[in-house]
Amino acid sequence: MGNNQLLICKSCKKEIHSEADSCTQCGDKDPFLFKELKSKRKELAIKTSIYLFLPALIIAGLINGALEIKAPVTYIIAFATWIGLICIARYFYVNNRLWNLVDSYGRTYKDMLGYNADEMVLKKWHNKAKDIVFE
Repeated sequence: MGNNQLLICKSCKKEIHSEADSCTQCGDKDPFLFKELKSKRKELAIKTSIYLFLPALIIAGLINGALEIKAPVTYIIAFATWIGLICIARYFYVNNRLWNLVDSYGRTYKDMLGYNADEMVLKKWHNKAKDIVFE
């Protein structure tokens, strides 16, 4: 466990390993806000998938009407369109929102640390947060 893997708990301000699920000193269940970030990432992915389902059905319906193709093919087109829209949204919309979340939580983490928030700790936190959010 090298120094580069240590972060500071937001509650007790003690150094603990960045992979810890909870703080070994004070018991905080989310000492670096990483669990909350993961939860937000998952929520955003689910909402985006749901919101894009109706447009995919509409596009498939328009294609079906224009080409007069049979129902099973329409379902395949709808599914492929839905996946395509999710990929596009992930690239343009979701990634932008995730960057904003990392920045926002980074500021929150810095504020919670107060005077203990040196630049190296914040940089390590930011790198770890990016790994978690964009895994």
